[in-house]
Amino acid sequence: MNVRMIAVILASLLLAVSTARGQGSSAALAAKSSPVSGAPKTPVKKAAAAPMAEDEQDRNDDEDTPQSRAEEKKEQETDLYDEGSEALDDAHYDRAAEKFGECAALGGEKADGALYWQAYALNKLGRRGDALEKIAALQKSHPSSRWLKEAKALEVEVHGPHRSRPIESRLATKGDPEFGPLRWAGKPQTAV
Repeated sequence: MNVRMIAVILASLLLAVSTARGQGSSAALAAKSSPVSGAPKTPVKKAAAAPMAEDEQDRNDDEDTPQSRAEEKKEQETDLYDEGSEALDDAHYDRAAEKFGECAALGGEKADGALYWQAYALNKLGRRGDALEKIAALQKSHPSSRWLKEAKALEVEVHGPHRSRPIESRLATKGDPEFGPLRWAGKPQTAV
């Protein structure tokens, strides 16, 4: 044990003994004196100052400052984004689309990512038109977003495989004899 610890223990014992004997506050104050500096502590003033600090803190907590609103908005955005991510992980695409939509509506730092993931979830739900709208909104509102490359890939996926096939194969599926597969192969079509 070091000297300071021994002094604190002795001061506590002295305080307990003086209180038990009823020796007033001067003995208690002497027992609470600092073992290092020898100056008495003034717990009464500190105790009076503590409630004032708590009152000031309560007033500061009650104030709605722009900084506290911004922090609250950022926290809400993070919570919505995380909830959307969890819903995607669990294949709850309707809930994911809803949470990412709410997150994007806040317009914060994660709005571009939220728009992408909302489009992704909408595509998984088969709502291709809505997914394309969200991709367009991402491209328009965040032209330098890091999510644009992924959005372009998602757009190709949303349009489906028919968009990636050459035009002649798409026309051949229409059933028009003039544009049938044999026509494109360079062979004339004959009427049957």
